[in-house]
Amino acid sequence: MDGSPDGHEWRDENGALVYLRGGEGFWLAPDGRRVFDPVGNPIE
Repeated sequence: MDGSPDGHEWRDENGALVYLRGGEGFWLAPDGRRVFDPVGNPIE
């Protein structure tokens, strides 16, 4: 499954990187760490 093109990345209006895969969205830190889940809860 590596390299599967089912994920999408874009920048939101604030310039934050957003990653969407399989209908689940995640806000990513600049280094690629997930920082919030789809409903905005912080991910440790």
